[in-house]
Amino acid sequence: MFLILRLFNSILFVLANVSIAFYTMQRFFRVMRTHYQLVDEVEDFSFLVNQARASLDFVGNKILESMKDVGEKRIIDTIIIIT
Repeated sequence: MFLILRLFNSILFVLANVSIAFYTMQRFFRVMRTHYQLVDEVEDFSFLVNQARASLDFVGNKILESMKDVGEKRIIDTIIIIT
């Protein structure tokens, strides 16, 4: 009788430990999947930010070139008017 009780307790502990380990592994893999999804979203956001910065730099350079051209044309126009 004592042997059966000892075996039954052992099986219960094994099942409890296996179920706890299974639950822990399940939670771990769920958290890791969420982590990798967040990392992908951050990489996508970083890529979009870099594209926006490059676009802003391009537009800024074009505006600066246009302002220089307008300034040079005004100087040339004033020289022509003076002469």
